[in-house]
Amino acid sequence: MNSVMPDVANSTVSQLPRCLQRVGLSRVAVPILMRRNSADAQLERTPARTSGFVSLDDAQARGIHMSRIYRILSAELPQHELTAEHISGILDKLLESHAGISHFAEVTVSYTHLTTMPALLSGLESWTEYPVVLRAQKFKGAQTQIDLALRVTYSSTCPCSAALSRQLNQKKFSQMFGAQGKVDAASILEWMGTEASVGGEPHAQRSFGDVVLRFKSPMNLPRIETLASHVENHLGTPVQGAVKREDEQEFARLNARNLMFSEDAARRLAESLESLPCDDFILNVKHFESLHPYDVEASASKGVEGGLNNGDLAAMSQLLDARP
Repeated sequence: MNSVMPDVANSTVSQLPRCLQRVGLSRVAVPILMRRNSADAQLERTPARTSGFVSLDDAQARGIHMSRIYRILSAELPQHELTAEHISGILDKLLESHAGISHFAEVTVSYTHLTTMPALLSGLESWTEYPVVLRAQKFKGAQTQIDLALRVTYSSTCPCSAALSRQLNQKKFSQMFGAQGKVDAASILEWMGTEASVGGEPHAQRSFGDVVLRFKSPMNLPRIETLASHVENHLGTPVQGAVKREDEQEFARLNARNLMFSEDAARRLAESLESLPCDDFILNVKHFESLHPYDVEASASKGVEGGLNNGDLAAMSQLLDARP
C-alpha cells in the first residue's frame, strides 16, 4: 500500500485554465487584541470574524493553499494589537506563502468595538457598541490599502411630522384660549403641562449611519472612538444607554432642534467626512420608519473615479450586519 498521501491540488492541473482574482476563506473565527479607547493601556481580547484571500495567477494551477491562509490568520491575528502595521504584515505573509502563484492578498476583519459613553447631562455611563469592518488589500511590492467601515446608531425626527404636529398644537391652543381674548400666563403654563395641550407628536426612529473610508496611507487610519465621535457630533442625536430623567429630557430637546430627513443625514455625513484625511469615502443612512412599514435610505460618496462604489458599500454593510 502506498503510504504517500495524495495531493490533488499540486499533482493535477485545471481542465479549464483561467486566472482567478480572489480565492480564500471567509468567516473564520479568530480573537483579536483591541483597546477600548486611546487612553486605555490594557489590550482586551475581542471575538472577530476574519477572511483571507489571494489571487491565483497561474491559469493552470488547480488551487491555492487554503490551509496556509487559515494558519496565518489564526496564528498571527491574535498576537498583536489590530493596527494597520499588523494587518499589513499579515498580508505580506499571505503573499510569501503563495509566492509564484499570487500577486494580490486581502484580509477582512469584522468585530464589535465596545466602549463606554456618558449620558447627556447626568454623567451616568453605559456601554455602547460600534460594528466595525477593516478590509486591507495589497499588491506585491505596493503599499497596503485599507478600507474602514463603521456603523453608528442615532435618532432621526421627521421634519414633516414635526411641522404637522406643531399645526395640531396651534389648533389645540386656539380651541382652548381663542375665544377668551387676553389670557394670563399662569393659565397657559398650567394647561401646557397637561396631555390635553398636545395635539400631536412628531415621529422619530432609531437610524443607522454606515460609513466606509479608504486610506491609501495606513498612517492616517483613525481610532474607532475618534471616528465614531466625529460622525455622532455631525449627526447630533446619538442614541443613549443608561439615562436619568434629565438625560431623557435633554435627548427630547436635541431631537426637537435636530429634525432631519434621510437626505439631510446623508448630506451631513458627507460634509463631515470631507474634512477627514481619507482618500475616498462612501456612506449610507437608513431610517427605520415608525410611520411606515418600510425603511428609507440615502447614500453619498466622495466621487473618486474608480474609487469606492455601491458594491463596496453593500459588501461592507452586510459584514456590519453579520459581525460576531
